[in-house]
Amino acid sequence: MQPTIDPGEPNHHATLITDRELALAREIHRSLLPRDCNLPELEIAVRYREADRLGGDYATVQLKSNGDIFLAMCDACGHGIASALLAARVNSFVRDHAEQSRDLCDLAENLNRFIFEHFYLSGGSAAFLAAEIRPDRQEILFNSWAQPPGLLYHSKTATFERLGSRRPAMGMMQEFRQDCKIESVHYQPGDRLLFYTDGITEARNSAGEFFGIERLQQFLRTTPVSLSSAEAAETILVQVETFGGKEPCDDRLMIVVSFRGRD
Repeated sequence: MQPTIDPGEPNHHATLITDRELALAREIHRSLLPRDCNLPELEIAVRYREADRLGGDYATVQLKSNGDIFLAMCDACGHGIASALLAARVNSFVRDHAEQSRDLCDLAENLNRFIFEHFYLSGGSAAFLAAEIRPDRQEILFNSWAQPPGLLYHSKTATFERLGSRRPAMGMMQEFRQDCKIESVHYQPGDRLLFYTDGITEARNSAGEFFGIERLQQFLRTTPVSLSSAEAAETILVQVETFGGKEPCDDRLMIVVSFRGRD
C-alpha cells in the first residue's frame, strides 16, 4: 500500500505517513491501555478493538494510595490520527490528576477546561467516564459525560442498575452549565460491572439493527459468576463481532469488573 500523503506545506514539500509509522503509532496508542488487574476483592479486564489503524478510545485503571481503584474511559470525537492524539492527551492529563484531585467532579471540571482550552477551536471533544471503586465499603462512585450507561449486574437478584447520565461531551463549553454530581451504587460479591463505549452497543448487523444494551444485559444475566473478567470481555467482543462484523465502524472499548470476596 502506498504511503498517505499530507499536502500541507508550500514549495511542493510533502509529509509522508507510512504504513510502518501508522503501525508504530497504533502500538504506542495501545500501550496506554492498562493490563488486566487481579486484586483480592475484584478483577478488572480492559479490551479494545479499533475502527481504524488508530483509535480514539482509551481507558485507565489506577490503584490509589488509599486503596480505592480509579477507572476512567474516554471516547474522543471521531477516529483516526486526530482522535488518537486527543485521547493520548486526555490519558496523560487524567493519569497526572487522578490522585491529586479532590474528587471526581474536581477532576471532571479541570479536564473539561483543559479540552476546551486546547482543542475547542479544532473541534475536539470527548465522551468521558470516571469511577472510583471503594472495596472497604463495596461502593462505586462515578460521573459520566456523554457516555452510554454502565451496567452493574446483581447476581443474587438477577437485576441491573444503569450507571449513566445525560451530560454533554467534554470540551463543548469552558465551564459546566450545571453542577457536577457524583453518583454512587453498592455491589456485592458475585456482581459484575461493565463500562463500554458506544462502538459496542451501536454495532449494526446487515439488517441495520443495533447490538443494543439489551443484548449486553442478556449476556451478563446468563454468564456464570465463575467466568473471569478477561473471559467475559473476550466473549462480549466475539458476540459483537459475530453480530456486527469484525471491521467496526467505530472503536469498541470495554472495562469489565468482577467482584468477589466473602459476604
